[in-house]
Amino acid sequence: ANGYELSYDIGYGLGSTHVHCGWASSTVSHCLVTVDEKNQFEAEGSGGSLLAFADLPSVQMVEAESANSYTEEGVDEYRRTLALMSEGGYLVDVFHVRGGTQHDFGFGSIGTELEPYGVPDLKDQEGSLTEGVNWADKIGKDGDIIGYPNKPYWKPPPGNGYGFFFDVRSGSPEVDWVGTWSIDGKIPTQFRMHILGEADEAIYASAPGLYPSKPLSSYVMARRTAKVAPLESVFMAVYEPFVRYASGEVQPVIEKTRRLGPGAIEVIRKDGKTDVVLTEKCTVKTSFGNVKFEGDFALLTGEGDRPVRAESLGCNRLEVNGKSIFSGTGVLTAKVVGVDPVACRVRLDHPVEGDLENLIAIFSNPDYSRTTAYHIANVSGEVLELQANSLVLGDGRVQSIEGNTLISDVPHEYARSVPRKDSTLFFDGKRLAGPSGKATKILSTDQGDTLRIEVEDASDFEVGDSIEYVDLSVGDQVRIALPQVLRFPQEKTSKAPKKPNIVLITADNLGYGDVGCYGNDQVKTPEIDRLVEQGVQLTDFYTASPTCTVSRACLLTGRYPQRHGLNIQLPGIEGNYGEGLSQSETLLPELLKPLGYATGCFGKWNIGFAPGSRPTERGFDEFFGHASGNIDYYTHVYNLKPDLHRGTETVEVEGYSTDLFADEAIDFIKRHQDQPFFVYLPFNAPHFPNPKNKRPGEPCIWQAPEKAFEAYGWNESETNPKRGYYAVITAMDSAVGRVMGTLDDLGLTEDTVVIFYSDNGAFMLKDRGLEVASNRPFRDGGVTLYEGGIRVPCIVRWPGRIEAGSVCHEPLISLDWFPMAVHLAGGEIPEDLVVDGQDPINTLTEGVPSPHDSLFFEYRNFRAMREGRYKIVASDPDGGFALYDLETDSGEEIDLGKEEPKRLERMKDMFENWRAEMPH
Repeated sequence: ANGYELSYDIGYGLGSTHVHCGWASSTVSHCLVTVDEKNQFEAEGSGGSLLAFADLPSVQMVEAESANSYTEEGVDEYRRTLALMSEGGYLVDVFHVRGGTQHDFGFGSIGTELEPYGVPDLKDQEGSLTEGVNWADKIGKDGDIIGYPNKPYWKPPPGNGYGFFFDVRSGSPEVDWVGTWSIDGKIPTQFRMHILGEADEAIYASAPGLYPSKPLSSYVMARRTAKVAPLESVFMAVYEPFVRYASGEVQPVIEKTRRLGPGAIEVIRKDGKTDVVLTEKCTVKTSFGNVKFEGDFALLTGEGDRPVRAESLGCNRLEVNGKSIFSGTGVLTAKVVGVDPVACRVRLDHPVEGDLENLIAIFSNPDYSRTTAYHIANVSGEVLELQANSLVLGDGRVQSIEGNTLISDVPHEYARSVPRKDSTLFFDGKRLAGPSGKATKILSTDQGDTLRIEVEDASDFEVGDSIEYVDLSVGDQVRIALPQVLRFPQEKTSKAPKKPNIVLITADNLGYGDVGCYGNDQVKTPEIDRLVEQGVQLTDFYTASPTCTVSRACLLTGRYPQRHGLNIQLPGIEGNYGEGLSQSETLLPELLKPLGYATGCFGKWNIGFAPGSRPTERGFDEFFGHASGNIDYYTHVYNLKPDLHRGTETVEVEGYSTDLFADEAIDFIKRHQDQPFFVYLPFNAPHFPNPKNKRPGEPCIWQAPEKAFEAYGWNESETNPKRGYYAVITAMDSAVGRVMGTLDDLGLTEDTVVIFYSDNGAFMLKDRGLEVASNRPFRDGGVTLYEGGIRVPCIVRWPGRIEAGSVCHEPLISLDWFPMAVHLAGGEIPEDLVVDGQDPINTLTEGVPSPHDSLFFEYRNFRAMREGRYKIVASDPDGGFALYDLETDSGEEIDLGKEEPKRLERMKDMFENWRAEMPH
């Protein structure tokens, strides 16, 4: 209903659900036939997939041919015809293949009852319309054509061995046809049939068919290939022959859907509103808080962190955060006396009145195991028109009959839809309809390679009959809940305290000893030092990984890399522009955004930039920055590829990257000063220069603006690596100061939590002559698990809550910022999300001990664990652990393993137990 599933028990099939949630606002897609054009006889690989689509919705007939298809099989000519019949509303796809062992054949979106307008003598040829031919039996037997019998999401066609495929087919860019024709000689229309390139794939979904009385649409989507799903889906075309609902541009409805528990789902919509649907007794955590419900059905619609509207049926109890917000609504009731599944209309036993559009109608029947809900599109007297494309849940074909059990060779896709207790129960009690008005009640279904349907009476059905599962029936009881505006108790309407803004700044490869307040009296970092004066300095703060990609993935998920699965530095263009961090992971902004936060990311991303992995697709409202691990500070290239992006588009902007990122963050803060905001500012400074970003002859040196060099009395043309490195740090420090100054100017300082830390320790680049960074007093640096690689500078400021000038010696880790930010925003970690970080706010504000008893690390050949003052480290997968006392030996020079073997063994066991619990 309205383009998304209403509840745990109500929904569409897998393919069409994805179309609804991703691409369409109020339509379920139809299947368009895709045929393997090349290499179809090879055991591996699907060859080319031919897509057919039109730029305009009204299509009659066009033909295209190729002399190159099937040539290896002796085919002289291949011809393809597409027709959209306005008289019958059918989409027909006809293939002509001359030569070889293939026959002519044609088929359409709803079966064999097609009248082949404009295709003379097709019925006289052996093909899909040939009477008495069971094409399912000819699969694999009709010449050399290879079929796909009993494959999930595959329907044997009324065609020559091919089928309606619901899975992905890859392509080859060898054929591209374009034809132009007219509708009644008046409307010029272009039609194109082409084969996708090897880097593309096609995806599409099915529905019952096209009809004049209802605007049903067919969608073809194309997406770029990737090794790991999900992939980007790009809108290609729409078949919309009846344009009553056509809007020209298909827009998605859903931002995110979250299952809260049995019978409860939360839908965050693109318009900023949130729906919580409840279909059975439950207590769940929602964006509104804790909700308790007892009744048949409830829909809460909210804005921000509170519901503003409710619809309910059979409601005995509805509470939010312990407060009753619902006292019942009016309910209209009626009985269904007629059903038109094609037009999506039901006739009631009496007229209903009122403004009922977009309200929810609940249909129930004692025979049904599950009730059904639809949004109402229109009311005319006793007729309800529902917001659906068909009341037919799916279709199939009778393959065989055993008593009152019909066996369909089409395993229905609905059984693979959203998780439910027993997917087959959805069909129980529904009606099974066949040709010529045959109908019977479904008693049970059994999903497998085939679908076994036990019905009340199978005597009217025959092998070969097409069948449909109809959702609603005469005799159904319908209830319409009249909505109620929610009224909270007076104390609930009082102004809530302002949620704190959160500014999270990360430096890139900044060493522990590279900041003034951490003991370096040569580098100039007055703004960062001022943060220490105003907040708390953390002396024992760890990043969850010693390398950029993994560290950032851990920060944004609150999870160890061994849990989220990304434990490598993304390599090169392919890695940085690939999926990177799994798109199934929940990122921090995805939890903050529903809590009313504006979210912006400005700087280095470095966890994957494939479609679906980019910041604005992972919870950030805005993004300006680079995808890769490092860029040239002025040209903004990575491996000589332009790598500066706004949103998902590559842009060219002149300027020093550190300043550009700070400018964008400042602008974002100014525009969102009246609402809570989350600014993620991951500077690329002071990352070392990369020779791959330089053209031949260009020096590979650190780059900084002239003012940064002038702070030391140096010239901008300085080539000394250490001086350049210090200038880059000072330039970043100035950018931090400008952001803090903006908070001061806007009066937001006391309302803003500022976190500054380095993503990992500085790299020791002896081989490049760039060993200028400092992790003093610690051992080694980046990509190792010695203290120099993972113990980093960190400062937190929150005036009035965190004591100014304080110092925290408790071990904390970058994973902790995730739960802390969520809790500060007034949210809770979802129950089904495992987070390794622990909220450290009481440690920072009250000085209580760290919430962690131990911290764990693993990267490449390194393994490490800290417990209290002690740490074990192994640098060789085949070697043993060394034991260090960090309180007396922060440089990790003295192995205490022989002196304290019991402690060593106990800590080793703790590490191994932790490792065994991790999924990756």
